Amino acid sequence: MNGTESLDLLFPGAVLLVDDNDVARSTIARILEGRGVKVLQAANGAEAVDVFRKRHGEICLVLLDLKMPVMDGFEALVKIKEIDSEVLVLIWTAEGTKEEEKRLLSDGAIGLLRKPVSPDVVIDEMKKALRNKVSKNTRS
Repeated sequence: MNGTESLDLLFPGAVLLVDDNDVARSTIARILEGRGVKVLQAANGAEAVDVFRKRHGEICLVLLDLKMPVMDGFEALVKIKEIDSEVLVLIWTAEGTKEEEKRLLSDGAIGLLRKPVSPDVVIDEMKKALRNKVSKNTRS
């Protein structure tokens, strides 16, 4: 993958980036924005649900941390899916068991990335998820 590849044509909307780690969140946001992707940010699950409720029409994918204060990723995932069951939610976390991963997938997450993870891997997984959604919609 070209490190400066433009992603704006692939991403039909904004990415909601949710992580209580300011450095991780701002690093990924800066990289995505540098490639033409609109990024909305939230520092915990409650903020994410609030942002999603207000702006879900413009969000194509949520990158959601699992372990956060105020509201964790489990609860945020369920609430976000209640608002829009079709939105793509990719979990990224430094922690998490196989049982938690199964629960997240059954609650509607499309996958789980384990931190630390390179920005290129995050972007590749987001691109793959969007391509899969487009191909499913094309077949419908």
